[in-house]
Amino acid sequence: MSATPPSIGPGVPLLDATESHIRGLILSGKLESGARLPGVRHFAKIWPVSYVVIQKAPEKCANEGLLIRHPGRGTFVADNSRTEKTTGSVYLVIQQTEKELAKQDYSASEYFVEMAAGLQKEFAAGGIIAMSVTITGKEQEDVFISRLREHPADLVLLARSKNTGVAKQISALKIPLLLIDPHVYPSGRGSIITHDERRAVDDILNFFMENGKDRIAILIREDSKWVTSCRLEAIKEAVKSRYAGLNTEWVKTPTTPINPDTLKKAVSEIFSMKRKPNALIVNGINCHTIRTEIKKLGLPDSENIMIASYDMAPDFPTASISIIIDSYEYGRTIGRLIYNKFYKEKETSFPEKIMLPFPVAKPQQ
Repeated sequence: MSATPPSIGPGVPLLDATESHIRGLILSGKLESGARLPGVRHFAKIWPVSYVVIQKAPEKCANEGLLIRHPGRGTFVADNSRTEKTTGSVYLVIQQTEKELAKQDYSASEYFVEMAAGLQKEFAAGGIIAMSVTITGKEQEDVFISRLREHPADLVLLARSKNTGVAKQISALKIPLLLIDPHVYPSGRGSIITHDERRAVDDILNFFMENGKDRIAILIREDSKWVTSCRLEAIKEAVKSRYAGLNTEWVKTPTTPINPDTLKKAVSEIFSMKRKPNALIVNGINCHTIRTEIKKLGLPDSENIMIASYDMAPDFPTASISIIIDSYEYGRTIGRLIYNKFYKEKETSFPEKIMLPFPVAKPQQ
C-alpha cells in the first residue's frame, strides 16, 4: 500500500479522511485485488492518526464489499476478477404505488431500472442471474410471492418498500432479504442498504470549510418525494451540527414545477439579508440558472459564492463540488457487495444497515 498519508483538511474528521484514502487506493488500483492490508502498526508509523482510527477505517470499505476480512489471516482487497463462475439468482423487486401508476409517474421505476442494469453487470461475470420486477398493488404482490414460493431465489432485493407486507412474506419463506432505500422498515425482517446522506453533506461541508466558506444556504426543489425529504433533513441537521445553528431564512424549498419567477424570488430572499451566505447547497435545480440569478443581484463578491450540487454528472465550473447520483453505479456497488459477501464469503446475514457513500466530484486543483 502507498505510504502517502491521507490528506486531512481543516475540520475534516480523521476517520472519514482515512476511510476515503483507503477507498481511493482500492478503486484506483494502487491496492490490487487480493492484496493484504498491512497491520495497524505499519500505518501508525506513517499516518498521523490514532490506532483506533486505523482499526475502524477499513470497516465501511468491508461493508461496501471492497475489502474481505478473514479471521486469523487478515484483511484483503476483494478480488473482482470473477474467474470462478457461480450459479445463482437474485430478484430485484421495485414497489410502485397505484397512485404513481395512475399519474404515470415512472421516475422512481426508471431510477431502479438503471440500478438493475448495474446489478446485472456485476452479477453476470459471476454467473448470477439478476431478475427485476415491478409490482403494483396487493394482487401483483400476491402473484410475486406465489412465484417466489414455487421458484425460490438465493436473495431478494426489495427497493423502496412502502409497506411491510411484502417484506414479511419474503422473510417467512426464509429467503435472505435486503431492503434498498425503504420508505418503511419492518424491524428484523431484513437488512437495509441505502446511500449515506449525512456523509454526503459532510463531504460538502468539509469542502466548504477547506475553502473558507462558513455561511451556508440551502435551495432544494420540493417534489414530494421521500428521498428529497430525507436529503433535506440530513442537510439541515448537518449544517446545524457543524455551525451551531441554521439560519432558516437561508433555507428555501420552491415547489415543482419551478418557473423563472419562483426561482428568482427564492434566490432574492436568500441574499436579501445584510449578512449574506457565501455557499449554497442545491438539489433538483440547474446550477447555471441559479448562478445567473445570483449575478443579476449585483453582489460584489458573487463570483466567490460556492455552489454544491446533487446531480447525475459534475456541473463544473458552475458547481464547485458535486454529489453524483448515478443509479447504475449504485447498482454496481450493491452487486459487488452482494457477490463478495454472500456468494464468495458465503455469509448468509448482513449488517442491519449498510450505508454506501455517494461519489463526490471536485474540480481538478
